[in-house]
Formats: sequence, structure tokens, C-alpha cells
Amino acid sequence: MNSIKFKKVSIKNFLSVGDEELILTFKDGVNLITGENKDNESRNGVGKTTILESIYWCLFGNTIRDIKKDKIIHNQSKGNCKVSLNFNLNEDEYKITRSLEPSKLFLIKNNQDITLSTIPKTEELIRELINANEEVFQNAVIMTANNTIPFMAQKKIDKRKFIEGILNLSIFGEMLLKIRSDYNDLKKENDLKGKDLLNFQKNLEIFVKQKEKFEKDKKEKIERIKEKIIDCEKKLEDFKNKNNLEVKDIEENIKNLEEEIGKIEKGIKTIYSNLKDKIENKNKIKFSLDNYIKNKNAFSKKGSKCPTCHREYDDVDHIKKELKDLEDKITSSQKEYDSAVFLEKKETDKIDNLNKALEIKNKSLKDKMKELNDLSLHEEKVKNLKERIEEEQKELQSAEKESFDNQNIAETQKKIQKIEKEISELQKKLLILENCKFIVSEEGVKTFIIKKIITLLNSQLNYYLKALDAPCTCEFNEFFEETIYNLEGKESSYFNFSGGERKRIDIAILFMFQDILKLQTGTHFNFSIYDELFDSALDEKGIAKILDLLKERTQKYSESVYIISHNKSASLENFDDVIKLQKIKGKTFMIS
Repeated sequence: MNSIKFKKVSIKNFLSVGDEELILTFKDGVNLITGENKDNESRNGVGKTTILESIYWCLFGNTIRDIKKDKIIHNQSKGNCKVSLNFNLNEDEYKITRSLEPSKLFLIKNNQDITLSTIPKTEELIRELINANEEVFQNAVIMTANNTIPFMAQKKIDKRKFIEGILNLSIFGEMLLKIRSDYNDLKKENDLKGKDLLNFQKNLEIFVKQKEKFEKDKKEKIERIKEKIIDCEKKLEDFKNKNNLEVKDIEENIKNLEEEIGKIEKGIKTIYSNLKDKIENKNKIKFSLDNYIKNKNAFSKKGSKCPTCHREYDDVDHIKKELKDLEDKITSSQKEYDSAVFLEKKETDKIDNLNKALEIKNKSLKDKMKELNDLSLHEEKVKNLKERIEEEQKELQSAEKESFDNQNIAETQKKIQKIEKEISELQKKLLILENCKFIVSEEGVKTFIIKKIITLLNSQLNYYLKALDAPCTCEFNEFFEETIYNLEGKESSYFNFSGGERKRIDIAILFMFQDILKLQTGTHFNFSIYDELFDSALDEKGIAKILDLLKERTQKYSESVYIISHNKSASLENFDDVIKLQKIKGKTFMIS
């Protein structure tokens, strides 16, 4: 059991409290906080609620009424706003000091500073120490009529959130978030491993293809070298088996060919000489033929009449005879010319035939010369072929020794095996987290716990409803949905009841939550504070019932209960202690 006993609150320059520090030491019993506003002769606006707000602000860093930060500091002060709260947690003494301008938060344990590096971290530590968040504190430790919504009037989601908080079931939500976060992290890691695996598999495929290509290229290279060796050996064998002619026989053949070529060349020269004479004779005949034709054409240019006697040429005998002689000469010369052309062509054909024969003989001579040269290089070629065969055999041995470096394949296979193992482990963890998600979900162990505790919750609530003479009973189901029955047993709404009746329901729920908080979480606050509890709706009977219950609880649990009220009719004898406040010139003071 964690027993939290509030000891003292010190307030300075906070809301209505000015630079004169207000110190309230908490006492066991049912206590009243009241006062008067000297600035307007009223009990309102004294600063009573400032005490409640200061405790809440010191613990959580914000106010119940959601007051802006710049309005928290007393309006007549320039800063140095500070609230300190002393409390005991079991055997340890704690002190929280929060200030504005500058904004600071200190946490002292047994006179040792245990403040963390940042304000949010220190605030989180405070929540862990008191085992309560803002919602739990507002619904189980304090009640303020005007600044918070009664539990039964809250939205379903807010009620569920609070009950889960007070039952410490919010841990399952946090666990679910943590499990989801871990699941998502593992899922991302699994996905990344999957991508890595795919990449390594692709790399392995590339390396295997590289090896296959290497082996193929090696095989083809070896085949090419073997083919070269076979070709060289065949050429060498051809040289060995070749019917080598004697050099003298080849030289004799060459000599005969040279003589035949000489004769052909001499014959060509003779024919060229004869051809020259025939061409000259042809040209002479051509010249005479051209002159005869020219003379004949001269008569045609002069017309058909003699220019001297103006008679037709056919009528002039000597001209007629002359034309006849020219035509005969032309005919004779044309025949001679055609014969000369024929003879020229005949001689030209002879030259062509001799040139062809000469070409054939020259080719034969060249072949013989090459054959003679090959015979002279025979030994050298044999030597070269043997050397080439030896080089190719060395290259063949080197090619056969070549091997593919399997290191990349081996390393990649190891990495694939490692990643596959890691993925397998991740998938096992993901499966475990999947099951854990169900366990801490709404359908899992959370519902089981709720069903176990809902009976106690309803029992305590109806006990207080009966003790306060509330005109109803109330039952919560496992989803924290309430059903209210009036005294006639009919289902009713919270808002069907009067203000005073609702106030009794609110008090019953507060007491029930205080009990559940203590029983379920092992946390017991010795302190509770009620703002304007008696100032609206409740009649004297209702006030008496509540006071009886409060006194019973203070005696049973050694609690400090503080009721803030400006109701002048409140009987001071009903309270163990009365704290009187007074507001003068905008500042709240505590008076004796």
C-alpha cells in the first residue's frame, strides 16, 4: 500500500495570493475553508479556490480552470510565483516546488534533490510517485462544482478513460501502444531484412550467372586453342607428307616458262610492228577517202549548175566524168579501208590472245616462284609451326587451370542463411507480439480483470448511494456503461434527477473511486478537497449525510478533508478546523 499524506502547501504570488506567503498545514478530520472579501463585503472571490488550484498546479503544471500562464502570477506581482507542496509517501518525505518567471520545478526526497534533467521528465516522475494523473486526481481527490464536469455528466469516452486510469487499466493501453510500437519496429526490421534477403538473392543469382558465363567462356576458349593446335599439327603434317619437288626441276620449269614468255613477248613486238604498218596504211587510205568525199561534197555546195555556164552538171561532160571518177575512187578506197580495218583488228586480236597467254604464263611463273620460295622456307615454317603448337599447348594448360573465385558466392550464401535465420526469429517474435496485442486488447485480459472488479465497484457505489439517501441505484457493465434505476426500479438518466440528488450521486461516485483507487492500485491519498460542496443544491439533510460519511472516513483512514464554502449558514461546530481567508486590496491572506 502506498500511503500519500499531504502535509503542507506554501503559496506565493499565485492567483489571488500576493507576495506574503500563505502556508496551510493540513490536519486530519473534516475541515472548512471559508473567508470574506473585504474589497466588496462578499464571501465570493476571496481566494479559497486558489488553495485547490495551487495544489493541482504544483503537481501537474496546469490549473483546473485552464488559466493562461500569464494570468497565474498575481496581477500585482512582477514574478517570483511559487508553490511548494510537502507530502509523505510511506516513510519518505517529499517536497515539490514549482515556480514561474523563471519557470522551474524541483523535487526533493528526504532533503536530497532528485529533480530530473527537464520539467516534463520531473512531472512524469511525480505522476509515478503519486500513482495518479490529472483525471484520476480530479475525480478521486478533489471535487469542484463550478470548474469540472461531474463524472456522470462526462462523455462516455472520458468516463472510460478515467475509470481505466483509476483501476490502473491504462497500463494495458500503454502496453498495447508499446507492443504496437515494438511490432511496427519489428515489422519494419523484418521488411528491411526481407529487402536485404531479396538483394542478396539477386546478387547470388548474378554471381552464379557470372560463374556460368566464366565456365562457358573457359570451355569455348579451350576449344578454340585445341582447334588451333589441331590446325597447326595438320599443316605440319601436310608439310611432312608433301611431295617435295627438286629445286632444279622447279628452276627448269621456271626457265622454260621464262623462254616461253620471251617468245610471246617477241611475237607481240613483231605483231605490234606489223600493226603499226597496217595502221599507217589504213590512215593513208582514210586520208585519201576523206579527200575524195570532201571533193565530191564541194560540188554539192555549189549546187546542181555550173557557175560559169549555168548549165546542169549532168549536161557538162567533163564535170560528169570527174564526179564519176570521184565516186569510183570513194568506192575503191572504202573497200581498201574496210580491208585495212579488218587486218588491223586481226592483228589486235592476235596481240590480245598473246597477252592472255602471257598472263597465264606469268601466273604459272609466279606460282612456280612461290613454290620455289616455299621450298626454300620449308624448314623455317616447320620450326615456326612447332613453336606455335608449343605456345598454344601452354596457353591450353593455363586456360585449363583458370578457376572462378567462389568467395562472393560463398559469402552471399552465408549472408542469405543468416538473414533467413534472422527473419525466422523476427517472424516468431511478430507472432508473439500478435498474441500479446490480443491479450492486452479490449477483448483480452483487460476484460477479464474488469469483470472481476466491476462487482466490487458497483457494491461500493451503491453502498454510498444508500448511505447518502440518493434516490437511485447504479450498475456499471464491463464496458463502464452505467445503468441508473430510480427507487421505483425504472431505468433513468443522471439528468432526470434534481441538482441536490445529482450532488449525492457525485459524492457517492467520488467516495467509490477513492476506495477503488486504494484497493485496486494500492494508493491511498489521506487528502481530499471539495469546492463549494454545500453552496448549491444540497439541503440540510444531504449536508448532514455527507458530513457523517466524511467523518467516518477521516476516523477510519486518518484523512484530511477540506471543504471550501462561502455558505454563511455552515455550522462551524461541524468541523474539526476552520481556515479563514480574507481578501484585502486584491490580495488573499490567512487570518487566525
